[in-house]
Amino acid sequence: MKQIPFFLLIAVLAFGCGRKAKSKLERKGFSVSRSDSGDEDDKPKGLKADSLMFPTRPGNVLLTGNEDHRLVPVFKVNVDPENKRFFTGSISFHRDWKDYEPGDNWNQNFLPGLAVANGYNLVNLTHVHLLPISQRRLFPQPVLIWNVYYPAPTADSLKGQPILRDYYLVSCYDEDTNEDGYINSSDLRRFYHFNKDGEEQGTLVPKDYSVMSCTYDRANDALYIKARHDDNRNGQMDPLERIDIFLVYLVLPTEGQLVYN
Repeated sequence: MKQIPFFLLIAVLAFGCGRKAKSKLERKGFSVSRSDSGDEDDKPKGLKADSLMFPTRPGNVLLTGNEDHRLVPVFKVNVDPENKRFFTGSISFHRDWKDYEPGDNWNQNFLPGLAVANGYNLVNLTHVHLLPISQRRLFPQPVLIWNVYYPAPTADSLKGQPILRDYYLVSCYDEDTNEDGYINSSDLRRFYHFNKDGEEQGTLVPKDYSVMSCTYDRANDALYIKARHDDNRNGQMDPLERIDIFLVYLVLPTEGQLVYN
């Protein structure tokens, strides 16, 4: 039987096995070493300064609706067991295929004025300002990014009016909240807001929640964010913990208002 070249086999395993393989890799995340606190219970707390240092590679530049602002995805390098070959992740995009109402044209973006992208082992984003050229990482240390919302590079409209966003939203796992030694999808998922220059403006839901899903409200140009509260403070989602819903207006995102709890 003809053998499959090794590099092709890696590509197939990484990207060709569908959602099951991708979700398995996403659950893995990346490991973090702990630093002892010295408390009586000897419970490890905090992260060592060098625990999140691993090789990274940039992905393709994301064009935004602000012509002098760009985003560069940053991926963790994934090495095969023999350390002879490596691969990085790639960006995929959420699309909207619904029939638009009169006056609407989102150009198949997930939300009017906002493109939404994700990627396997996407661990940071670099904001680039072109005039003059400068750059900054959105997060000071690696995180595991679930989705990034950024100004769409298309002429979107809502209710007959042009829509241009000037901010970024990032849904991610940024802390080993359950203290299992990994930052992955078993931790609490946060939802951050950054201004057009890539400066953090806070979270859309409090940090003792884990974001589950969002629903778009066209009539009010708003998001309803469903999130589970960490009732028992164990740093992970448990099925019997309460679920609340927050309202965030997309014209100027701020911490969400409770509409159900």
